[in-house]
Amino acid sequence: MKKEGNFIGFIKSGYLWKHVGIMVITSFVLLSVVFFSINAYTMHGEEFHVPDFRGLTLDEVKKICDDSDLRYEIMDSVYQPRLRKGAVVEQDPPATFLVKKGRRIFLILNSTRPELILMPDVTGVHFSQSWIDLEGHGLRLGKISYAPNMAQNLVLEQRYKGRPIFKGERIEKGAEIELVLGMGEDTDLNRTEVPKLTKLNFNGAQRLLFKSYLNVGAISYDRTVGTYEDSLRAFVCKQSPSPRSNVPFAQNISLWLSLDTTKITKDTEYLPEDISNYDMNPGDSLILETEENVNDN
Repeated sequence: MKKEGNFIGFIKSGYLWKHVGIMVITSFVLLSVVFFSINAYTMHGEEFHVPDFRGLTLDEVKKICDDSDLRYEIMDSVYQPRLRKGAVVEQDPPATFLVKKGRRIFLILNSTRPELILMPDVTGVHFSQSWIDLEGHGLRLGKISYAPNMAQNLVLEQRYKGRPIFKGERIEKGAEIELVLGMGEDTDLNRTEVPKLTKLNFNGAQRLLFKSYLNVGAISYDRTVGTYEDSLRAFVCKQSPSPRSNVPFAQNISLWLSLDTTKITKDTEYLPEDISNYDMNPGDSLILETEENVNDN
């Protein structure tokens, strides 16, 4: 009983609680120091959005990274002829992604030198097969034209920048090739119906025109299209001649593109009074080489 009384007395004494209080305060102080140290080390709460580096040169990227306390690393390069040479094509993390200071941004650049390949021979076959062969070799169909020959739509000649190009010649990968097709014996049959192109992007419209043995003519973008990326997303809102028109093979079809869905109207020809709303040559805000304007396709 005496020991039990001493234990209870010890518990009731101020000595015990004094030391318990010291331990609690010490633990709180230590935990606070650890918490704030970790907080300071990880810069908790100091996250910010990654800038959009696409279309910028390395000098421009370096300046932004220095100002934002970021780092960058070049991971790879590709060649896209319409983008500014040496510009950023892709980045990781993407723009607007939240990061802390000191984060490394991985970049893919547009190569300053195009990859060269050997020109294949796509002549002597039907147009549709020749088109497939071109794309299989990393080349693009740029235009079709016709010349007298009894075999309708047989590929007679392949041209690059207006001159004949032959098998084995070195050429830039992604270059546009013109194919010269045979007119056939009955030239009255060399006509086709213009397809409906509204709501299609440029690539989709061009492919549909080629399938109808037609070419893309003048291309116009309205003011909603300010960058190269915008031009890829823009869709056809008007065309001339209008859909279902009967026209000769290789006819040029003019396209007007926009990002404004309200501009899609009935299948009518382009109205001249609307021309002030469009820009035949997209301005300097497009991240394109001057000599490689989108409208040159």
